[in-house]
Amino acid sequence: MPFLSLLSRATSLISVQPTQSRDTTTAVIGALKENGVHLLGPADRPEAADVIARSFAGTPASDPEWAIHWILGPALQDRDDPQRVEILRFLLASELVSYGTQAPMSLLPLLPGPAALKATPAVEAGVCASDGRITLLARNAEGKIEAVVVAQRMTTPAFGVWSDVQSLSSIVRVVWSRIARIPSSFLSLAMLRDIVAPVLHRGFSIVYPKVNAGHHKLIPHEHWYVHYMAVAPEAQGKGHCGRLMRAVNNIADAEGLPLFLVCTGDKNRRVYERFGYKTVGTYDVNDKGDSKQEWSLELPCFFMLRPRA
Repeated sequence: MPFLSLLSRATSLISVQPTQSRDTTTAVIGALKENGVHLLGPADRPEAADVIARSFAGTPASDPEWAIHWILGPALQDRDDPQRVEILRFLLASELVSYGTQAPMSLLPLLPGPAALKATPAVEAGVCASDGRITLLARNAEGKIEAVVVAQRMTTPAFGVWSDVQSLSSIVRVVWSRIARIPSSFLSLAMLRDIVAPVLHRGFSIVYPKVNAGHHKLIPHEHWYVHYMAVAPEAQGKGHCGRLMRAVNNIADAEGLPLFLVCTGDKNRRVYERFGYKTVGTYDVNDKGDSKQEWSLELPCFFMLRPRA
């Protein structure tokens, strides 16, 4: 399952699609609601970030995203530890702001707190088709979000000063709009040293360089990248993953582009194979040179590609 692009300190070069292709994509996105798929609205961001965080953190009864579990480390290995969700909610909310569906340009986000989210205009299908960033939701009968997929049309991920500025800007927007609270572990020097710093080290220095290198090598041309697919633990088994992944497939097919994602474990690999993905590479997150930390991930990590239709 795709994960933690924020920790990568990377951004992407968003392509400009021909008008005809954008029109086709707009029509596909506009028809999603008929199949029970919804576009993320500005006011949905806190709830969507919570679903992603709880999905990736896992519970005693549901698997976490295993690479994320490894990034969280031995200090947070207990799936009952509320800090797992708290930290992931904050980091992934920042990523949702950067890579998810973008709200129309407006001065309203300058308002503090949830008022900005509620007052921001809804996102239209044409905006997603042109911008190349989309977040799709599956809701239950009461309207509660139960699953989220975030995808982006991109070329090769790029590094640089702008990516740092963009990440910082996203964090500021998350805090300002109260999409997620700053985790308590970020406010304690001892916890910053013992918990947060190792998490960031495993994400920045170990996992993402490997993910980025594989991504760059395996698909250096235009494609749709699935940043993450998440289903709330209590909603797993309802078909939400299939519904959202097929919706993303339809969008990529409308533009004649391939899809790319990263996942961990054979169980997840088999899930994505059902939607046309094939394994094109693997990587190992274990830091074999770290003698101070006995913490390993035994599951394989896969790069997966769905060819253009």
